Amino acid sequence: MKLRIGFLGFLMVLCTLAGTGWAQQPQGHYLVLKVDRLGNVQPVFHRAVDVEARPMPEKSLREKAARSSSQLLAETAAWAEIAEIPPHLRGEFAADGQGGQIIPHRVPLNEHYFALRIPASAGNRVSVSYLGRKTTLDLGEISAKSSSLPFAGSSGARSKRAAANSANRLDILVIGDGYTAAEQAQFQTHFTNLRNTFLAHTPYAEYASFVNWESLFVASNQSGADHPPYQAGCTTTSCCADTAAQDDPRAGLIVDTAFDGTFCTAQIHRLVTVSYGKVLAAASAAPHWDQIIVIVNDPVYGGAGGSFSVATANEWSSHIAVHEFGHTFTRLADEYTTPYPGFPNCSDTGGGYPCEVNVTNQTDRSLIKWNYWIGASTPIPTSPGTTGIGLFEGARYQETGMYRPEHTCAMRNLAVPFCNVCSQAYVMMLYAGGSGFAGGRTTASS
Repeated sequence: MKLRIGFLGFLMVLCTLAGTGWAQQPQGHYLVLKVDRLGNVQPVFHRAVDVEARPMPEKSLREKAARSSSQLLAETAAWAEIAEIPPHLRGEFAADGQGGQIIPHRVPLNEHYFALRIPASAGNRVSVSYLGRKTTLDLGEISAKSSSLPFAGSSGARSKRAAANSANRLDILVIGDGYTAAEQAQFQTHFTNLRNTFLAHTPYAEYASFVNWESLFVASNQSGADHPPYQAGCTTTSCCADTAAQDDPRAGLIVDTAFDGTFCTAQIHRLVTVSYGKVLAAASAAPHWDQIIVIVNDPVYGGAGGSFSVATANEWSSHIAVHEFGHTFTRLADEYTTPYPGFPNCSDTGGGYPCEVNVTNQTDRSLIKWNYWIGASTPIPTSPGTTGIGLFEGARYQETGMYRPEHTCAMRNLAVPFCNVCSQAYVMMLYAGGSGFAGGRTTASS
């Protein structure tokens, strides 16, 4: 028996099927993976998304990433993406809990979380290479068991289409932790305050039209963050051995939040962290993001850097996020001199890994990479306190032999401007492109 329907009925069927995804293009994958220090890979979250591929990295870069300890390569025959794997959490705070000289901390990570946005055109089998070890993942199998993955319940509460210009803009997604359902307006206020802190800096203000800022609200059961109380010699997460915790006005507060925000990570009072896997899962609600910043709804100064930035709602903590963004997006080096044992060396004089754009060991004026900024009368090296751009000794965790462009910069001190070389690097990153994901719409059923 043949089924006969009129033209209007046919349109109704099409609309119904479109609502179920039948009329959409084949969907890609938003996949969160955990990798340990041995290179073992485990899927922890999956969500179907519509996302287009970014340009494939060059072959030489893919080969380097497959062997690197700070990068991971995911690829199929038709698609590839390199994920950054920061080896440490960064705690970079001002001694007075406001601005000024950075007091740094580094905490080794035993496991890492990262998100892959895999277009439908890539196919269903993806190989993941890290530390020379290759793991093959079947996306069809992962999708089928997505509801049983560890962070299945952490996806964002809403689906949203990316901004129309997302593919050629830098998309910054700000997510809140420790905000109850009744505190959504407060989150929006804190989001605005954070964005305004960024826009008070050059060159963020001048190039604001190149950036999309988006907020994602995820309700927590309780407000704030955990504040483990001070206890000398503590080695567990239930207390804090850092003497700075003695002055914590919220000591002893333990709350139930969406992303497990807590002070005193690794026994460092101001090192505020969240569950990175849960945050990346929640960010699937806006899968076109390029950079993530998490605001923790707590008035005490603190934050963290790593694969993304974390800052509390304290007005001075936003400057921590500004500094960390200099690392994660602009790929700037720290310019302070506090030793960092074991950090890989760099060199601009031949051999080894080239130094980041804002530091150098090159002292030949004609070969300094920012020499076109240096005045003819400026001595090389340049005396401390001299205004303008020169060659100031002390940078990249070394007091001697490594140089920075200006005496003061946001990569050396908090709540100060970026130097001109760092500002230029940000603009060059924007113009280099490769940030935006086209599409980025999540499915209603995922």
